[in-house]
Amino acid sequence: ITAPYDVIVVMPDAANGCYADWYNEGAGGPPMWETYHIAQLLPWVDAHFRTTATREGRAIAGLSTGGLGVMGYAERHPDDFVAAAAFSGALNLDSGIMLALVDLAPVGVGDLPAAIYGTRLQQQLNWEFHNPLSMAPNLRGMRLWAYTGNGQPGPLDDDLAYAVFGAVLETFIHAMNVSFHDQMVSLGIPMTYIDYGPGTHTWPYWQRDLEQVLPGLMQAFADPPSPPDPVSLKSDLPDYGAYGWRVQMTRPAAEFSELSNAGADGFLLSGSGSAVIHTPSNYAPGEAVNVVLTGSTGTVSRQSLSADSAGQLSIPVSLGPGNVAQEYSPGATTNVYQVQVAIQQP
Repeated sequence: ITAPYDVIVVMPDAANGCYADWYNEGAGGPPMWETYHIAQLLPWVDAHFRTTATREGRAIAGLSTGGLGVMGYAERHPDDFVAAAAFSGALNLDSGIMLALVDLAPVGVGDLPAAIYGTRLQQQLNWEFHNPLSMAPNLRGMRLWAYTGNGQPGPLDDDLAYAVFGAVLETFIHAMNVSFHDQMVSLGIPMTYIDYGPGTHTWPYWQRDLEQVLPGLMQAFADPPSPPDPVSLKSDLPDYGAYGWRVQMTRPAAEFSELSNAGADGFLLSGSGSAVIHTPSNYAPGEAVNVVLTGSTGTVSRQSLSADSAGQLSIPVSLGPGNVAQEYSPGATTNVYQVQVAIQQP
């Protein structure tokens, strides 16, 4: 306990549920692990303990499938956490072993195969939405760590049978972490990546990882990084947002859209159909601005808008004809349109 706040460590488990609200053949939850952890458990903790109930007072860490949960929650709720750390995390759902494990996990608790995300063939969009590799752009502005061994027996392996099983798993996990790290490098998002060489998918390594990362997590609380500026957000939801931005999409079928380089001077929106973008309170109430929208074909339109009483703008954006089939679905032809929006003083 550190006055005036409690340092609360909450360790929820949802490994067989992949830390997700289940698809259940389109019917939805239960189980609804993500709703429970993010919308119920976190508010309960903040209501019952002396916590900092903002991103600056929260970090998330986990091991193995918990690493999938760590980066997934951080990506889908980026303004809830200031730091995230994965130990031997399953950070790439495109891995063959993860395709099999995720499909079969529900069977272990008496449910149908593929109940978590749906079948990969028909619901790849849902898989990608829960894939840390695909959603990595949303991690900007956090302190991040990923630890992995390479699957070879290491200095902490003292149980031969356990180590052999852990060696096989960590070999696959290592490949996932390499792919995730390469993605972060390509996106220019800083991350502390610890590839410690020989080490298996076993508890002694995860205990060491936690001991090593704790000072960094505490430093993130003491000196939290500022929210990203500009903001970039990616989602397949029709209504999403973070850091004061909100994107409301109108389109015939589910697909990814992306808000990029969003700041007081404008943003780039990618997707199809139409949208309304609500800005943070960057302006004086009633302030008049000119909004210039430039489409992919060079088409330019102009609007005159005024900030509301909270200093926010609501900007309608027409992207292009909405795609009629869900992204990644068999036979889908997904057209992606972009509109650059400039916000100018009159």
